[in-house]
Amino acid sequence: AEYTWLTMETAELLGRLRANSHYTATAATLRETCPTTPLPDLIATRESWELCLDALANLNQELQTATPTADRRLVWFITLYGDDGAYGWLLQPKEQKVGTNGAWSKGRPIALKRLGQNPGEFEYLTAQDLRVCTHIQAEYEDSYSRYSNKVQYVFDRRAIAALIGHPLVFWEDASTTRLEIVKGQPELLVKKDKKKGWLSLEFSPKIQGEEDIIVVKETPTQLKVIEVDADHRRIADIIGEKNQLMVPETAQERVLAAINTVSSKVVVHSDIGGEVANAEEVTADTKPHVHLLPAGEGLKVAVLARPLQGASLLPSGTGRRNRSGRD
Repeated sequence: AEYTWLTMETAELLGRLRANSHYTATAATLRETCPTTPLPDLIATRESWELCLDALANLNQELQTATPTADRRLVWFITLYGDDGAYGWLLQPKEQKVGTNGAWSKGRPIALKRLGQNPGEFEYLTAQDLRVCTHIQAEYEDSYSRYSNKVQYVFDRRAIAALIGHPLVFWEDASTTRLEIVKGQPELLVKKDKKKGWLSLEFSPKIQGEEDIIVVKETPTQLKVIEVDADHRRIADIIGEKNQLMVPETAQERVLAAINTVSSKVVVHSDIGGEVANAEEVTADTKPHVHLLPAGEGLKVAVLARPLQGASLLPSGTGRRNRSGRD
């Protein structure tokens, strides 16, 4: 598939793992057309005893420089209920402190009432932390009376959107796994069934009820937050409750006209092409997104691509043939 560099690096790794195999010769041949230094040569391997000796030699220096500029911070822990948060999510802020060893503590839960009413008492809150705290609201047991003594403080539905780009978000059940929250866009998927001669239009993600925020778990370490507006809801209503509009292939030109209309409101993934009026053609983003997760004593690696800004992450070689949408 003309992925010369990736093929060469793979052959290099396999050649070093399997001595006297044909991979070494394959890698040497590919280096002639891709004259770069192999990644294994850029990483100097060291024996475990060398690391231990270095750690002992630098121990005093580490103890002197381990003290951070701030000894407390606010971190956010998320729990999703149901597939991709279909039944909602729970957000729990916690205060972490730096221990004598320089590591952060597990965190102490903070009452939402304090964060909602007196965020100023926490001097370490960042500007983004304060924005998230503005989404804390009081819920009274008797919705018709604000004089009830029974009240609880909760986050509104838009609180998770305020966490987009926040550097300190983690899974509640995997407190050391950092979670990335990104902004996403709704997508219209146009698929072609050559055998049956039909085209299908699907809205992704499917809108349930009156929700204006949809949370999608793209990868084990990434959540995509999509804000639904009136235009998106109208498109979903037209497609129907089953979220699949079937159109005969003979009506392809009319489908292309529809794509042209909605491409300014959603990201379009199409098997049949389609042009956007007054739009500038751009080259797809070829940057790979490498996701690493602990797996036993090693790592689990997933290499994904996001060809269009705001669209879904996809495994290489998957997805619709054409994409368009608003910036």
